[in-house]
Amino acid sequence: MRFLLTTASCAVLAAACSSNVSGPGRGKTVASTSIPGAGGSASGGSVSGGSVSGGSVSGGSGNVGNAFSCETASGAAPGPRRLWRLSPSEFSSTVGDFVQGRRAPGAPSAGLPGNLVNPLIPTQSLYSTDSGFQTVTKDEFGQAYGVTLEVANQLVQTLKVGSCWATDQSEACVKTLVQERGSILLRRPLSDEEATKYTKAFTDARTELDADTALSTALQTILLTPYFLFKPEIGGPAVAGVVTLTPHEVGTQLSYSITGSPPDQLLWDAAGRGELVTPGQISTQVVRLMGSPDAHGSRNFVTEYFQLRHLLDVQKQLEVDTRTSPCPYDRSRMVAQAEALVAEVYTTSSTNRFFEALFTTSAVVADCGSESIFGVSGAPPVTAAPTKFTAPAGQRAGFLTHPAWLGLKAAREDTKPMKRGEFIYEEVFCQNIPPVNLNAVPVLPETTELTMREKFAMHTGVDCVGCHSILDPPGFAFENYDVVGAYRTTASSLNKPIDATGTLSMDPAFGDVAGLSFTNGVDFSVKLGASTTVQECVMKNGFRYYMGRKEIAADSCSLSNAKAAYQPAGSYVDFVASLAGSDSFLKRSF
Repeated sequence: MRFLLTTASCAVLAAACSSNVSGPGRGKTVASTSIPGAGGSASGGSVSGGSVSGGSVSGGSGNVGNAFSCETASGAAPGPRRLWRLSPSEFSSTVGDFVQGRRAPGAPSAGLPGNLVNPLIPTQSLYSTDSGFQTVTKDEFGQAYGVTLEVANQLVQTLKVGSCWATDQSEACVKTLVQERGSILLRRPLSDEEATKYTKAFTDARTELDADTALSTALQTILLTPYFLFKPEIGGPAVAGVVTLTPHEVGTQLSYSITGSPPDQLLWDAAGRGELVTPGQISTQVVRLMGSPDAHGSRNFVTEYFQLRHLLDVQKQLEVDTRTSPCPYDRSRMVAQAEALVAEVYTTSSTNRFFEALFTTSAVVADCGSESIFGVSGAPPVTAAPTKFTAPAGQRAGFLTHPAWLGLKAAREDTKPMKRGEFIYEEVFCQNIPPVNLNAVPVLPETTELTMREKFAMHTGVDCVGCHSILDPPGFAFENYDVVGAYRTTASSLNKPIDATGTLSMDPAFGDVAGLSFTNGVDFSVKLGASTTVQECVMKNGFRYYMGRKEIAADSCSLSNAKAAYQPAGSYVDFVASLAGSDSFLKRSF
C-alpha cells in the first residue's frame, strides 16, 4: 500500500514540477510536465502549457486596441491550451461530489467532508479562476496527500449503502465504482485502460489488506492523479494549429465557472451525448445553470470584482470598541451581508440591466450590528439571518457605496481616498495608473485641523499632479463615508462639511465619462452605472473571470458579440451564454 501511494504521489509531483507551463504575471516560469491525454477522444494527446497570452487577470486595461471590434480579431490566433489548477473552493466541491455522488440539477455540493482542512492556498490574483496559477507547492501537496486517506475511507463507508459494494466486493464491482466516482473526480469518462489500472491497485492491495482498506487504497490513487488537481485543455484533432475543446472539457469549464463545482447530472449527460458543441446547445445549459440556486460561480464574479472579501484583511477600531456589545461590528458578518446583497441583485436583475444595478441598487442587507452603519433600524440580532432594507434616500447606490467595499479601501483610522480612486481608475475604467516617483511625494501633515481633502491639496506639485488629477475626483467622491463605510456629512471631530463633489479628467481614454461632474458618491455611482465605458470595463472583467485570463486581440469579436447579446435587456445570463459559445471559450492554439 505504501509503495502504491508513493508511486502515485511521485506522478503528481512530476506533473506539477517538471516541463513547460509558464504562469503569467507570477514573476517566474514554473516547470511542469506535459500530461498525456487519457481516455475518450483525447487519448494520446498532451498539454503543453506555454505562456498564457493576455497575462494575469488582475486590473488595468490589457494590451488590446479596440477590445470590442471584430476587426481587431481578424487573423489573430486564439489563446493557447492551458493547464488549470483547481482553486481551493473547486477542490472542496469536487471532493464533496466524489464522496456523495454526482449531483442532481440545482443541488449544492457537499463540500470537503468533516473537519478536513483544504490543502490548497488561494491565488493572489484578482479572480480565483485565474488560469495562470499552475503549481502545487510542496506544503500543499503534503497536506493533500494527508487528506486523501480520510476522503477515501469516508467514501468506502458511503459505498456500503446503495452501491454494489454493499453485497459484492469483487474486482468487477471495484471497476464499476472506479469508473463512476473517477469520472466525477476527473470530469471525463475514464478509459478502460485507466479503470483497469486503478482496479489493479485494489487487487494488489487485497493480497495484504482487507477489502475495505484495499478499496480505499484504489480510491486514493485516483485522488493523487494530476488529472484531479489540474484541468488540462487537450481538445480534439488540430486544424491549422487550432483545437476545439471536447464536450467534457466544455462542460468542466462551464460548470466550474457558473456553479463552482463539477458538472451535475444533466450537464454530464449532455456532454456524453456530444451536445456541448454548438452555441445554441451551450446557451441552453448556461441559462439552466445560471437560473439554478447552484449558480455560486456567477454570483462570485461580483464578489471578486468588488473585492468584497478583502475587508477581512483590514482591521477596524470599531470592531474592538463594540466587542462586548450585543450588536457588535464584525467584518466577517459585513462580508456575508455584502454577499447576500450580491445574491439579491442577482435574483432580481440577472436578466435586466444587471451591470447597471451593481452601481445603482439602494437595497442593503443588515443585522443589528450594521444597522447604524447603513442608517436603518429594526434589524434582527446578530444571531439571526440579516434582513433586506432600502437605504435612506441619497446614501447608498450599489457596491461602491457598500460598507464592505468602502471599509476594505480604507485603513483602520484613515479613509484612504487614493485607494478608492485607484480602484475606480483601474477596475471601473480599465485604465493603468501612470508611473509615480514616490521619493518626490511629500508626506501628509499629521494634523486634526484639516479634512482629508485639504491635506491632499498639498500634492499639487509636478511629481504629484499626474496621479492626483485622475485619482482625487473619484476617490473624494466617497468622503461621505468613514473608515467602516458609515454615512456622514461632516469630517470626524471637525465641524467642517464634507466636500464630495468632483469632475473627472477630460482624458479621452475615459470615454463617455471624461469630464463627468458629480455631487457625491451616490450621484457618481449612479452615473457610472449608466456609462457605456464602465459597462464595457465590467464586461472585460467578466471575460477575465470566465476565461481565466486577460483578453487578447483574438477575443475582440467574442467580446463584441457578448456586448451585443447583453444590450437589448441588460442580461448577464445572455452575456455569459454568448461568451461560453464563442471561439474564445471553445478554441485553443498550440
